[in-house]
Amino acid sequence: MDYTMRVFTHLLRNAEDPIFVNADFPNQRVTWKTYSFCVKRAAVSLRNLRLIQPGDCVGLLSHSDIYYWVLADAVIAAGGIFSPLPIIEREDQLATYIAAANIKCLFVSQEYESLVPRRVAAAPKVLIFDSPAQTEPPPTRGSSFTSLLSSHESKWK
Repeated sequence: MDYTMRVFTHLLRNAEDPIFVNADFPNQRVTWKTYSFCVKRAAVSLRNLRLIQPGDCVGLLSHSDIYYWVLADAVIAAGGIFSPLPIIEREDQLATYIAAANIKCLFVSQEYESLVPRRVAAAPKVLIFDSPAQTEPPPTRGSSFTSLLSSHESKWK
């Protein structure tokens, strides 16, 4: 049994109980039910859109968010390797991390989008890490985490 199957076979007593709560905004919560369908939908999208192949590394550059680990588990469920990146200040630092971890797909929150290197030997696919809990939608510059949630979880294996 792999990690994802183990998580999904240990359901809480009530699927509407929160499993993640934003400490700064306690009304922002992720229930077991929401976690489950978000992980499955994002995993299906990651595979179907060919954003990653099994064993590919996916990076995330973002401050803490209640959907941070939802994305991480979706990457694992899709057969990828999740690599959270430290908060940085310079483009060359991010280029070094991308190369060292062999990151194929990079999720980056809006505030760090300007740090994404324009010229990297093996440039990763870049997606915006937006959270369904955000009050303001991000500008539509292509794919984002929330756009991955459009797949149906029934296609998840």
